[in-house]
Amino acid sequence: MKPEAVSVLERFIANPAETRYELQVKLGMLDELAAEFFALIVFLCDDLLQLKPALTTTPASAAASRFFTIASKLPMELQMILCHRAVCSMKQNILQRDSECSCWGLVHVRQEQGFAFFCFLFFP
Repeated sequence: MKPEAVSVLERFIANPAETRYELQVKLGMLDELAAEFFALIVFLCDDLLQLKPALTTTPASAAASRFFTIASKLPMELQMILCHRAVCSMKQNILQRDSECSCWGLVHVRQEQGFAFFCFLFFP
């Protein structure tokens, strides 16, 4: 194994949560997750997504519902900051390319046929 891989494994054994977070930052995974949250908020604001009250039966789903309901009432700049803070990132903005990828990814997940699928394949 390479010395860097051994170092990462040793850090992971000592503190798994911190090491996982550091790797997510290095790999850009926090930016992607913040962009996915932002895309969900945009869909909610544009009435392309609705929160169903029946799905808020557990404390975690109720908290998620509250988060998205409150976030949908904020200005876009604060929505971006909130999405970053939700994933423990100190960034302020969500890049357009990350936002577009997340939005198209959600469209692809929600519609398996038709125009949205076509656009996802040809205009990533």
